[in-house]
Amino acid sequence: MLKILLLLSLLTPLAVFSKIEINQKVEVLARSFPVGGFSKFTLEAINPLWGKRDHPKDITYGFFGAKAEYRTSAVVNYLSTQAFIYPLPILGIFIGGEKGIKQIDKIDTFDCDINLCRGKMERQFTGFRIALGYKDLFFMSENKWSNIKSDKSDKYFVDEMTTLLGSPNKDSSFISLNILGIKLNDQKKSGLIFLHNKMKKNTSSTSMLNAFYEQSWGQHSLISSLGAFKTRQDSNVATLLFLYSFKTPSSLRLF
Repeated sequence: MLKILLLLSLLTPLAVFSKIEINQKVEVLARSFPVGGFSKFTLEAINPLWGKRDHPKDITYGFFGAKAEYRTSAVVNYLSTQAFIYPLPILGIFIGGEKGIKQIDKIDTFDCDINLCRGKMERQFTGFRIALGYKDLFFMSENKWSNIKSDKSDKYFVDEMTTLLGSPNKDSSFISLNILGIKLNDQKKSGLIFLHNKMKKNTSSTSMLNAFYEQSWGQHSLISSLGAFKTRQDSNVATLLFLYSFKTPSSLRLF
């Protein structure tokens, strides 16, 4: 993680004199169930790998880079670093890690008296992203496998990312986020979001299926979604989600 952060700090001033692109992104999420939200700040450096983007729909090029993210919800704070390579702009592979600390006293569907809701957490992860499109239809998917470690070994730990319980000290998770939508115009999109979470050792899963509407203006966008969240006890609960984002324009990234 420190090596990736160092790489970012070195690449930022070099971007003035090279082809390196520096991107920034801010995201703010709020969710009604499980109740929660976060703010995320991202800084990344991208460099061309091969080819050249000659027009907006061109996919005959690739790029690679690194990024750092800070995610906070006051009681939960994480620092994440990641390296990635996109052999095509519609397909990317990434690897990274994150460390954080949680100070949660209460969270939906968990008993924090018997489960570990507080303390240090560490994740090592790998995954891929893919985007496909046909006319105004599009599909995007991100799939991530993580090895998770808590700082205590005597309790099942709460993973607030998947809303699942992990086996004491160590477990592995899988997260799959899939979006199927239609572009209504340059500023509006609509469709479905499907999220699936799974824990390996302490076998359990959660999922979410929401309809969404996205409104964009300039470098800003707001996603509003409504649907159902399926808990690890197989209960379906209505959920409302909002995601605001601001990002600087990229000449290489398509998504």
